[in-house]
Amino acid sequence: MAEPPDYRGRQLTRYTADDGQGIAGLEWTADAKALFYVRGGAANRQGDAPNPASAPAGAEQAVWRVGLDGGAAPVRIGAGSGIAVSPKGDGIAFTRRGEVFWAASGGAKKAEPVSWLKPRGGARQLRFSPDGARLAFVSARGDHSFIGLFDVATKTLRWIDPSVDSDGEPAWSPDGARLAFLRVPASTKDDAVPPQPERAALVDRGGGR
Repeated sequence: MAEPPDYRGRQLTRYTADDGQGIAGLEWTADAKALFYVRGGAANRQGDAPNPASAPAGAEQAVWRVGLDGGAAPVRIGAGSGIAVSPKGDGIAFTRRGEVFWAASGGAKKAEPVSWLKPRGGARQLRFSPDGARLAFVSARGDHSFIGLFDVATKTLRWIDPSVDSDGEPAWSPDGARLAFLRVPASTKDDAVPPQPERAALVDRGGGR
């Protein structure tokens, strides 16, 4: 961590073992008083996390939280990665083997993460709307992918303009009224209507274009 005006770096985590576990996915808390991060590598096809030191207890990829004051030790949130911090400051969403989990914050003690949704094809690239009421994500289906929209209050899910193309990188407008995403066409062959190599699509809250 480095702060103005001199930006002199100081250490926040104190992992001393030579275990080969990386740290990535830094995300600020909503109040900027702490950081979330992911420690450990992604699992292989067999579900085994990287364990270069051959630790008898194994290894995992997990989400952690550390305060910027350096007083308390990092707190483990749960196994997973792909962190998305709620703009409301009430918790974070993250993924574990394609499933989306929610970990609430602000209580007297750390709450256990709860499952939000298990979409076909899994979920990645989580993006909260500016008001924290909706969570956009990408569901990969092999040769194509969809943009999903999860309503936090009603716990309902709908798909934004699903097609046989590959959609990704959802991004909210500042007012949360529209969602932009990139679309890569499924085919580059000449058709009656030639596809564009890549485009950004806009949708409103009702799903129109």
